[in-house]
Amino acid sequence: MIENLSRKQFIILIIVAVVSGIFGGAISSWHLITKYIDMKNRTMQTVRAQKFEVINEYGKILGTFESGSNGPSLNLFDSAGHLKANLSYYSIDFDRGHSSLNLYGNDEKLRIQLGLFQKEMPILTFYGKDGKVLWEKKIEE
Repeated sequence: MIENLSRKQFIILIIVAVVSGIFGGAISSWHLITKYIDMKNRTMQTVRAQKFEVINEYGKILGTFESGSNGPSLNLFDSAGHLKANLSYYSIDFDRGHSSLNLYGNDEKLRIQLGLFQKEMPILTFYGKDGKVLWEKKIEE
């Protein structure tokens, strides 16, 4: 079939094929780039996960927000990966639970705890290096 084309027809066929390829590629690229930019600029209404991690530029974890088997927890770490602070809710059952804010020393031992524990009684506790209670205040009604 191509053998039956004249030289002029063959050149026109090649030019039409090249122009069609360039035009088709340009349109498809424009369409894909437009969709990509549209998706990139779209804000998400809800993000769902069991654990989120915040990392620094070196990939070290600086914080986590996670859902454990007994309740949610927010953890903050220093750049060496040592736990420094923890905010958590520990669920005992559907109606009861414990909320606490824990602050840790350089040795990763608990130093200060502010909690809302049994019978919703607030408790503030300071711990020594050996883990012994140095001072504790319970607020009773």
